[in-house]
Amino acid sequence: LYEDEQRPGVYRALISENFEILPNVAFRTPDGLIVLIVVNDTFSENSFRVQWNGKFAGLRLNPGAVGTYVWQTN
Repeated sequence: LYEDEQRPGVYRALISENFEILPNVAFRTPDGLIVLIVVNDTFSENSFRVQWNGKFAGLRLNPGAVGTYVWQTN
């Protein structure tokens, strides 16, 4: 994570796995939220997994969809 120059207290994490297929970015906000935004700019449904703190979530995005996922860090 690194601090966003535009918004002090907001941290960014660039997720590199499958970045060519599902571009994404994650932010950690000052109030302890993680916000993940994932884009499926392909013509087919794509699946991916999110891991946080030893837990996993299997997710899918329809073609052309943008997914926003938010969770508490504590």
